[in-house]
Amino acid sequence: MVLAVAVVLAPGWLAALAGLSLLGIAAWWARRDGVRSSGAVAAVTWGCVGLAGALSFGVVWPIPQAIGLVVAAAALGRAGVRAPRWIQPGTADRLTSALAIATVPATTAALVAFIASGRTDLEAATEGLDQLPTWTLPAVGVGFAIVNPTVEEVLFRGVLHELLVEVTHRPTVAIVGSSVAFGAIHLAGVPGGPLGMVMAAGWGAVLGVVRHRSGSIHLPWLVHVAANATIFTTITVLAVRDGVL
Repeated sequence: MVLAVAVVLAPGWLAALAGLSLLGIAAWWARRDGVRSSGAVAAVTWGCVGLAGALSFGVVWPIPQAIGLVVAAAALGRAGVRAPRWIQPGTADRLTSALAIATVPATTAALVAFIASGRTDLEAATEGLDQLPTWTLPAVGVGFAIVNPTVEEVLFRGVLHELLVEVTHRPTVAIVGSSVAFGAIHLAGVPGGPLGMVMAAGWGAVLGVVRHRSGSIHLPWLVHVAANATIFTTITVLAVRDGVL
């Protein structure tokens, strides 16, 4: 889990080292338990994402990481690994659906309040956007709201959650572990800072519960899309207002 966080937070060469280490672990896991094991799948996925992020050539998150996911999926497919069950539509009871729906307005209010309070570094959060025409921002926002949740849900509520369940046989450990890792990568992102990290971890735990109860990342992904649309809209509006964009 430490290596997984390192591929996101570490400087380029350390992220590359973490990615290569994970690919080495994937080879070991595949030899021990088979290439279809959750350990091998998780290590390949995170390793490819780490290397793609380290070799991003200045392209900002989540584009390199999405490319890493595509490479990992292609490699795993060639190795005969079928699409995992958590990527298929799940089944959600009323309580799970209600929890997911209630998360949307609560998360929206919390994110808007946090970003508007000035705790988020607008220049860092809009890195790369200042080079684009203003009229392209809505399209970029839609792309971000779709791609970023896809990357993060596959990494955290997908492969990492599945691995922790397989290793510990305790869904609670998987929910807590994946949410802690999810919160950690947001230390330097959005919301950002220690408080933002705690907020992201708490939200990740709720998404983890929804993922566990539904057996799929579909509902967490939809909630995540709504949250990312809120993040992008709030940040760009404030950045334009303050002259950052």
